[in-house]
Amino acid sequence: MNDTPATIDVVLPEAVVRQWQELLDLITKVMKVPAALIIRARKKGLEVFRASDTPENPIKAGTRMDPEGLYSEKVINTKGKLFVPNALKDESWKDTPRARVGLISYLGFPLLWPNGEVFGSICTLDTKERARSDTEEALLVHFRRLVEAHLALAYQNKALDIERERLEKALNEIHTLKGLIPICASCKKIRDDKGFWQAVEVYVRDRTEADFTHGVCPECEKRLYPPEPGDDDYEEACAPN
Repeated sequence: MNDTPATIDVVLPEAVVRQWQELLDLITKVMKVPAALIIRARKKGLEVFRASDTPENPIKAGTRMDPEGLYSEKVINTKGKLFVPNALKDESWKDTPRARVGLISYLGFPLLWPNGEVFGSICTLDTKERARSDTEEALLVHFRRLVEAHLALAYQNKALDIERERLEKALNEIHTLKGLIPICASCKKIRDDKGFWQAVEVYVRDRTEADFTHGVCPECEKRLYPPEPGDDDYEEACAPN
């Protein structure tokens, strides 16, 4: 299976999305932060796929964003963790969009599909400076693994659906050639279901994924190209039994 999540258009079940929402709401309570998000990378920009349902969270689910200057952009591009204790004290982040609206502290991890492609990120944001906490990082990593497990299951289910469709198509093609096929006893053309006579090659090619390559069998070779005097085959053919 060489298809990627982008090409097979994985749809996440509603039950999974509800669990993600519950996770984000729980994160904000345990870590005491105003905002927790699951960001999804799109072909053009980023999307807030799910956002914690907290009054203090200014970022709403469904929001589309230009990724430039966002914390999540770096997480997605590097596929690595990002921790910003206080963006206002960091030259790299003090003038970025989130810092300008007061979300100055950030902790985020990438979310990956099972084939290593980036789905997006999971993160928390705060309006005040935060110190690094091993416990909080471990909690977010645990939720990240749970989300990635959901992604892997959804991806595999979609891949199985595609494989099943391929097998059904192959079976339908096989069934097309099953049963009695009317063939001319002289020219070997086949009559299709509309009454038209077609060459065997055309009939089979139109109903399967097979194609023909032509050669000459030994019997026809002798008939079409009989041996001439002096050939070993000629002497053999003329030898008395």
